[in-house]
Amino acid sequence: MAAGDVKNIHLSADQAYGLCLDENLLTASRKMFPAERELHIGQKMAIELGDNEQRVMRIRRIDDHEVLLDGNHDLAGCDLTFALQLVKIE
Repeated sequence: MAAGDVKNIHLSADQAYGLCLDENLLTASRKMFPAERELHIGQKMAIELGDNEQRVMRIRRIDDHEVLLDGNHDLAGCDLTFALQLVKIE
């Protein structure tokens, strides 16, 4: 590339943040969360999985009985396109 050149770079989902994997979904009983804790879709929370391992997960669905948590990256499953312009070379 030379100064002023513009280039688009396309990454498929598997080249970027990966595909959405079902094994990164966790359904938990609503009773596992304190009743006074307000939950909302899109909320991120750290979940302890055992052996002091924590994972940040996002709430995808809530009903009176269950909460669906998603540990996939927010951009998992998405193709990405980056538009680059080389301004100058020093």
